[in-house]
Amino acid sequence: MNTRTAFLLLLASLVLGACDSVTSPVPVGEEPAALNASDWNGRWENATGYMDITVVDAANGLVHISYDDDGECEELDVQLRTSGEWIFFNVTEQDFEGSEGLASSPCSPAHIHPEGVHQAAEEDAGGYFWGRVIQRDTFIIAWAPSPEAFVRLVETGRIPGTVDGGSVVLGPLGEAHYQTMISGSAGVVLDWEQPLVLYRAAAE
Repeated sequence: MNTRTAFLLLLASLVLGACDSVTSPVPVGEEPAALNASDWNGRWENATGYMDITVVDAANGLVHISYDDDGECEELDVQLRTSGEWIFFNVTEQDFEGSEGLASSPCSPAHIHPEGVHQAAEEDAGGYFWGRVIQRDTFIIAWAPSPEAFVRLVETGRIPGTVDGGSVVLGPLGEAHYQTMISGSAGVVLDWEQPLVLYRAAAE
């Protein structure tokens, strides 16, 4: 599995749409994450590939990701938001779909346009794929939400949303809903078994 495939799985989207997902019409998280660029900027890698991360708006939790897909550069703009001690990543469905094999420019900081990130954040792009991310000095771990868990939470009324087969579209989330997700009182809500784990590349 290459890095691109791992990231697609993390965003709960497999080839032919075979995987159930949990999406949201708005970014998940109560407020933008305040980022320290030095914590996030740089190359992060594992045995299957790498991602280059650049903070483009630290105060509003906006980062740009570029990664190699069999020689082609793919790029995504990501919003990081917080609730309690959790940081959530958010990628628009539009941006996510546009990253699949359509990028042709080199992976270069010169190709990053912060104003485009702001515009994407403000437009209705059809919804967001999201998950939880942890960043430490030497590693990043990210998990997608568990569709099975959110189907249960919606059907029992603990989280607002609509269920379509095995997939969920979240409704408006308030402080109590985030507490339900974060506290563990409703059980495991993330897909712990399929994390994306990246390590900071050694400086050359």
